[in-house]
Amino acid sequence: MRVDCKRCGSITQVATEKITDPLQICPVCNYAYFYIESNFSKPIGLFILLAAASIFISLHIINPSGWNVLVIAAAFIIDAIAYKISGFRTVCYNCLTEFINLKINPEHKEYNLIIAARFTNQNNNK
Repeated sequence: MRVDCKRCGSITQVATEKITDPLQICPVCNYAYFYIESNFSKPIGLFILLAAASIFISLHIINPSGWNVLVIAAAFIIDAIAYKISGFRTVCYNCLTEFINLKINPEHKEYNLIIAARFTNQNNNK
């Protein structure tokens, strides 16, 4: 498996047998600190939001009625469905390697700024 390091830009080959499912230790850097995040594309989510806002404003200028809120509600529903369908990925705090289509380890939680700051400071001191 080919892994692109987001920190230094290097490309690493990782043996697939080193990847456990669910993930417990990063096969790239051998650290055991991970967070989970949505696999949903942020640019697509932003596009849905901006499109809904533009349509809402345009409709509100033409006809300022309460029905225009349905555009925002529809965008929310589309965004929520896409978010749910896209699944989640596991990301290593240390090397930022993303692991997609693995079982989510229940020990891995949402992104934590305090843990991330510790790894940022550690990597800046190298």
